[in-house]
Amino acid sequence: MPQRYDTIAAHRRFRGPFKPAKRDVIDRFERTYLSGLVGQVRTLGEMSRRSGLSLPHLRNLLRRHDLLDQLGGRRAPHRGDEQ
Repeated sequence: MPQRYDTIAAHRRFRGPFKPAKRDVIDRFERTYLSGLVGQVRTLGEMSRRSGLSLPHLRNLLRRHDLLDQLGGRRAPHRGDEQ
């Protein structure tokens, strides 16, 4: 059975303007989703396939949430990363 959405609890939790509250929810979801994916897969390419995200977009999200370094040796080379 689906969990009932508690509007009173949601109202107490999300105070302030809509856009910052929405951004916060999206940031939390992205970080949780990507953290789980980092722990489950071996390569950046596999993460891209499983998530349905393009490699550049996936890299950007991983950077935004400071998760790119957690990939260790699994990090795929990127044109902008050459030395």
